[in-house]
Amino acid sequence: MMKKILSLTLLFLVGIVIAQNASSLTFEKTRHDLGDMKQGDKKSVDFSFTNTGQTPVVIEDVIVQCGCTATEWPKEPIHPNETNSILITFDSKGKEGIQRKTITVVTNTGDRIGLKIFANVVK
Repeated sequence: MMKKILSLTLLFLVGIVIAQNASSLTFEKTRHDLGDMKQGDKKSVDFSFTNTGQTPVVIEDVIVQCGCTATEWPKEPIHPNETNSILITFDSKGKEGIQRKTITVVTNTGDRIGLKIFANVVK
C-alpha cells in the first residue's frame, strides 16, 4: 500500500514538472473584425503572440478553411518570452456578405489554437 502511494505521488510530481515546462503561445487577440470590404479586395491582419512557456515552440502548421485565406508564420523556434506574429490575409474575391473564417495554429507541443477573422463583403 505504501509503495502504491509513493508511486502515485511520484507520478503526480512528475506531471507538475512537465506542466511547468510546457511551452505555450499566448496571443494578444484571437479574433479580428476586418470590417466592410469591397468584393475583390484583400485585407491582412497580424496576430501577435508571445511564448509564455519555458521551452521553445515551433509552429508546425497553420490550417485555413479555404483558398481565400493565406498565412505567413515564423518557421524557426519561438523561444521563451519571445514575441512574433502570424499574418493572415483574406481575399474577398467571389465572396459576398458576412464572412467568418477560422485559422488553426498547430504547434510541436500539441497545441491547436483557433484564430478567427470576420468581414462583411459588399459588391
